[in-house]
Amino acid sequence: MEESVKDREREIINDMARTYSQSVGKLQTTFDTIKKDVLTSWFEKAWNKIKAVVNAIIEFAKRI
Repeated sequence: MEESVKDREREIINDMARTYSQSVGKLQTTFDTIKKDVLTSWFEKAWNKIKAVVNAIIEFAKRI
């Protein structure tokens, strides 16, 4: 009986550790995205939008 309780306790601890690790990984990804956005200048953001529009026009023209 005591052994089964300890086994279950280990399972719960392992599940909690796995969940914690996954959550930390997701948070790190979110923080990296926010950091990149903050460090990107307004000029670079505008340039990226212009490139996206030009690429969309080119893709549209290829279909015609």
